[in-house]
Amino acid sequence: MVALAVLPASPAFGRTLKRRLADLEQRVSRLEANGNQPGAQGPMGAPGPPGPSGAPGAVRAYAIVDPSAGVPRFAVNQGFTAVAKGMRGNLAEGVYCLTGIDPSTPPGTAPVATVEEHFTSAAATTFEIDVDSSAASCPTGTIEIDTFGDGGLSDGIAFSVIVP
Repeated sequence: MVALAVLPASPAFGRTLKRRLADLEQRVSRLEANGNQPGAQGPMGAPGPPGPSGAPGAVRAYAIVDPSAGVPRFAVNQGFTAVAKGMRGNLAEGVYCLTGIDPSTPPGTAPVATVEEHFTSAAATTFEIDVDSSAASCPTGTIEIDTFGDGGLSDGIAFSVIVP
């Protein structure tokens, strides 16, 4: 619903309206003269309170494995107890066994691994990291990681692994 008021025309009302219009025109002129630019930025406000702590993560273990010294070692480790070379047939090259985490629990999760460039010393042009779920080249209850350079098993390729 819209209500309209009819104001009687009076000389006082007309003068008030003209003054307000003149004042508005002056304000617009000042803004245009200043290039319509904002003023200087004010001082920085006080920091806010700390936020709440986050929920615990769902990662059971993670590591960066550095094989560059000939014997694999953890450069970073949380949750694993050891890393050792595995055997694939008569080859030990590029096969690693990580212990300390039961790879079969919880259901529906799988370890994930990727190349870690910083510690990689292999001169290959292509790299591949595989999580071998059969762990046939490692003792029972371990996680097997196979590293490949240019298509063949290769030492000297570092990797990171995470177990959700």
